[in-house]
Amino acid sequence: MLCLTLVCGIGITSAQCPPTLTVCNDTTVMTGHPVQLWAEGADTYHWSPAAGLTNPDTCCPIALPAQTTTYTVSASNLSGGNLVVNGDFESGNTGFYSSYNYMNSHITGYGQYAISTDGQLVWGTGGHIYGYGGSGLFMLVDGATTPNSVIWQQTVNVTPNTYYAFSAQVVSMLNS
Repeated sequence: MLCLTLVCGIGITSAQCPPTLTVCNDTTVMTGHPVQLWAEGADTYHWSPAAGLTNPDTCCPIALPAQTTTYTVSASNLSGGNLVVNGDFESGNTGFYSSYNYMNSHITGYGQYAISTDGQLVWGTGGHIYGYGGSGLFMLVDGATTPNSVIWQQTVNVTPNTYYAFSAQVVSMLNS
C-alpha cells in the first residue's frame, strides 16, 4: 500500500498587500483516497503542481495524486479599488443600465425596480430591510415577464492577464 504525503506550503505572489494566509496541515493519505486541501485569507490562490487536483486555482481543491506529491499554494490579495461605478447604489439610480422600469417610490408590477434602504417601503408585500446586517441603499427588483431582460448592466474596463474579483449579493424579498 502506497501512502502519499501532501505538504501544504505557502508562497506569496507579488501583491501590494500580502495576505495573512492560513493553510491546511501537512497530511498523509493512502493511494486512491481523496483529500481536501485548503487555504484561507487571500483573494486568489494557485496550487502547484496542478496534477491530481480538481482545480488548482481555488482555495480548496481536492487532491488525488497518483504518487507522493508536495503541493504548495501561492496566494495574493487584489488591489486597486472597485472598478464598478456605484455598485453599492449609494449614489442612487446612476452609473448602470437596466431594461427594467425605475420606480421612484413604490414597485407596482413586474419588470420594475427601485433603489431604497428598506424593501418594505417600496414593495407592498413586505420584505427585507437591507440584507445581512448592512446599511445603506440597495436595488430591489420585481422580475420581468419578458425573457432576457437586463436587470443591471455596466461596462467595466479591464486589463488583460490581470486578476479581478467580481461579487454580488442577492436576497429574496419573499418572506416565505
